Amino acid sequence: MPHASESEGAMETRGLEPVPDSERTGHVRELFPTWVAAKGWAVTVVVAGALYAVLRRTAGPVTADGRVGAAEEEPARTAVSI
Repeated sequence: MPHASESEGAMETRGLEPVPDSERTGHVRELFPTWVAAKGWAVTVVVAGALYAVLRRTAGPVTADGRVGAAEEEPARTAVSI
């Protein structure tokens, strides 16, 4: 089986066998964008959930007609006698 040093540019030529340190070309810093992308979805979910909870609490209840905020009370109706 050819190794990476024998056929430059070939991908996955080793299979499951470990790559010796002398043939390793990558660096840990090259994996940083991949790590950020993988963790980014979790941060988005947490921030969106917290934002929803805060805004929902500060906005007040939703009225029957779909408006957000405290419902205005209707003035009391009194019977007028003539």
